[in-house]
Amino acid sequence: MKRKANYSEITMLICFFLGLTACFFAVYLSNVQLKYFTATVICIVCFCLISFIKNKYKLLNCLFILFALSVPINLDINFFYRVHEGGALGITISLSILLVFAIFFYALLNRETISSFEYDPKLLWPTVIYMASGILSLMNASCKELVFFELLRLTLLLFIAFIVMNIKGKKQIKAFVFFLCFGVLIQSVLAIIQYKTGKTLGLEIFGEEDLIKQFIGFKTLRATGTIGHPNILAYFFEILLPISFALFLTETKKWLRLYYFIIILAGGAGLITTLSRASWMVTVISFIFVFFTLYGKKLFQLKTAVFFFIISTLAIIPVFYAYPVVQKRLTHTDYGSGALRMKLNRATVSVIKQFPVTGVGMNNFAEVFQHLDKTGESKILKGAKNVVHNLYLLVWAEVGTIGFLSFLWIFISWFIKMKITAYRVPLEFKAIITGIAAGVMAHLIHGLLDPGFKASLPISTLIYTLIGVFGAISLFCKNSLEEQSLTTYKKIYNGI
Repeated sequence: MKRKANYSEITMLICFFLGLTACFFAVYLSNVQLKYFTATVICIVCFCLISFIKNKYKLLNCLFILFALSVPINLDINFFYRVHEGGALGITISLSILLVFAIFFYALLNRETISSFEYDPKLLWPTVIYMASGILSLMNASCKELVFFELLRLTLLLFIAFIVMNIKGKKQIKAFVFFLCFGVLIQSVLAIIQYKTGKTLGLEIFGEEDLIKQFIGFKTLRATGTIGHPNILAYFFEILLPISFALFLTETKKWLRLYYFIIILAGGAGLITTLSRASWMVTVISFIFVFFTLYGKKLFQLKTAVFFFIISTLAIIPVFYAYPVVQKRLTHTDYGSGALRMKLNRATVSVIKQFPVTGVGMNNFAEVFQHLDKTGESKILKGAKNVVHNLYLLVWAEVGTIGFLSFLWIFISWFIKMKITAYRVPLEFKAIITGIAAGVMAHLIHGLLDPGFKASLPISTLIYTLIGVFGAISLFCKNSLEEQSLTTYKKIYNGI
């Protein structure tokens, strides 16, 4: 009886302290910004819901799904924040990063879910080398704290790739990609509503920004979704739509093929609402790449011809409605946008010539651009701290030739490994790999005209998430082959 009473008293004491803590926490939350209050409430609700899931493997899968859905939600908190362009703005903790840490600690506490963490060094080490070049660039950096902020962001991105690589099982990998693509559907619906109504949806707490006005012969607006600027939303679509297209071409289940077809139609409409001409063009290129990679040998079969005739007929309907906007956007004057980019490119080259080896400092370009420009063409920025609209020149100027080569190696090594792996895996994985390669390739082409993923944490998160997805596929197939080899060896040994 005494033992039971003591246990009861301890339980009451714990409940008392929990209640007291909740009271203090509630008072604190009442004074914070609405987005942080809402985020906390959502986290508490999600925690309560997932606590009902008793199966540890299912709970881990739910956390991965929540992470996949969180990528386009621009909900974060910043420490040491400063107004800045081209890289990390401070120490940023996003919803995606919090979920990744939740997955990591949950796996540590429940080691049976992920018995051992694995990673492919060939996919992670190029980024580490790039980070080392960032440390070298400190010698010329005028704002050393900005270098630190960017290095911390890259460290967190590597951690994201590492955790995603540890998705175990074929079904789990496919489910993760399924929900990544579902994000396209959500953002498309939001973007279409924004575009049609001409109003924001009151989702500022999730990262929604004001719609951007654009004149293309008539006044129109550019949608933002919840990911930020219209160009950032366009990046999101151009990277993930080729994956949806690849899965649509290869899925054997009819309901999944229909699902990805709906995503393609909705995502295409969402992409149009961003009015990003570069994204339109690179998405067409990526779709052609995916089609000929996966369907090239079947192109002249009657079944294929009939199938694509039906699909093309269905696709004509949205194209018909979108044509006036697309035609005006492509043919209307760009108000000197192209000329502006060329001037900034020349100005950036003049900066690179001054710091060819280690650059002006990682994440420092916007701070020193107009001071170091020898051509005088950066004056068109009118004193605003901005960056060149070219991903490669931006990186080259910041970390010099050494860092620039290591930056290129991140993607070159990735593409080489994807090409090798694609010939060794089942068609369902080959489709995902092909879609990832096409989407990232499209974004890198777009990088010739924009700063790309470097200027956006959600898109950087998406890029490194896809590195992780490919790593998970590579490790899964490698482990499967090893298991098959071991089984074969045992059979031979037992036979002997």
